[in-house]
Amino acid sequence: MSLAATIRYLYLAHLSKPKADRAVYRSFRGRSVVRILEIGVGSLERSVRLVGLAQAREGQAVCYSAIDGFEMRPEGLERLPMKAAYQQLRAGGAKVRLIPGDLESALAHKSHELLGVDLLLISAPHVFGSLDRAWFYVPRLLAPGAVVLVDWGTAGKQAGLKRLTPFEVEKLATPRITRLAA
Repeated sequence: MSLAATIRYLYLAHLSKPKADRAVYRSFRGRSVVRILEIGVGSLERSVRLVGLAQAREGQAVCYSAIDGFEMRPEGLERLPMKAAYQQLRAGGAKVRLIPGDLESALAHKSHELLGVDLLLISAPHVFGSLDRAWFYVPRLLAPGAVVLVDWGTAGKQAGLKRLTPFEVEKLATPRITRLAA
């Protein structure tokens, strides 16, 4: 990794604003991040920084995918034009794939194309659709040693990112079976 890439990483991981995003950049430490999946784009600026950091560290094309409502986001969330998002993310030279629509149907239809994810970032306040049933698809998407970060905040407010262990991901992905009393 070049000196410029190291300085950029140190700035993003320790000094960047907002402070809550530093956990995302720190997830790059000691690992190769080539495939990024963001479910519910929290901030386009953060996404552009993620792609740039991954490209600088790896020296190869990064594959960035995002599932979001884009123009169809729920009330209270800023609209994110898909075309503008694509142009800004693509400017860094990454392979960009933006998937509009609700989370569950997007994962059901595209999960076979999103395999080998090194970094999964979920911004729950920005998710359009049910996150509960979508967890079923998550374990099969992840590469060995993948990092899963979730922001459980409410609409328009970040609560801070929480890193999930593989056990927690499996637990969330396991269907809950409820039995009716006889």
